[in-house]
Amino acid sequence: MELDTSTFILELINFVVLVWLLNRFLFKPILNIMDQRQKQINLSNEAVAQKQKDADLLCERYESRLDEWEKEKQAAHSELLGELAVEREKALQQTREAIEIEKIRLRAQEDKKRADWQRMVESEALKQGALFTTRLLTKLSSSSLDASIAKFLIEEINALPEEKLTELRKAAETQAGHIQIISARPFATDVKNDIEAVVNEQLGTAGNYSYSVEPTLLSGLRLHVDPWVMRANLGDELEAFVDSGIHHA
Repeated sequence: MELDTSTFILELINFVVLVWLLNRFLFKPILNIMDQRQKQINLSNEAVAQKQKDADLLCERYESRLDEWEKEKQAAHSELLGELAVEREKALQQTREAIEIEKIRLRAQEDKKRADWQRMVESEALKQGALFTTRLLTKLSSSSLDASIAKFLIEEINALPEEKLTELRKAAETQAGHIQIISARPFATDVKNDIEAVVNEQLGTAGNYSYSVEPTLLSGLRLHVDPWVMRANLGDELEAFVDSGIHHA
């Protein structure tokens, strides 16, 4: 088979035309489509990479925020524990103080009860002692003891300082010389005379005397020149002793 030059040239031309046509109407559009597709794929990959980057950054921020929240939670928990410890200690201190105050109150109450009971016992003892002493002194008292006590009062009047005597004289003058003498039992005449003589001497005038009997004096007398009262008797002394003992208790 002989190769015809003209035929070869025509075939070559046909091939070149075919290649151009294919390149023009088939390969080039396909390449353009493939290039656009590749660009879209690249854009998609870039978008995915950016989203992944954004997601990673968001995860980092989220994890960082979680760490911060955990630290804040731990700090808040520690602060709460500290505040609770302070409040607990404060409550315990208040409770201890309240208990101590209650102890003091109960102790004071108990001391008061004990003191009241002791005063009551002492008062009752004084009253019983006074009752016993009254009965004893009643049995021991006599006219001779009355006379001795009257003598003691006479000595006391003679020993009064001048300023007291001046006051006594003014009182007697105000009362028009009225002088009241109360005794446990009637005085003998000589005892009355001795008392009146001393009083008249100290007053510088004769007094107007009245006598009465009060058995509660037990023994002795009480001399009144209002507002003056001179006491020299066992009853008043015993009463004063009991009263002082009760008030002292």
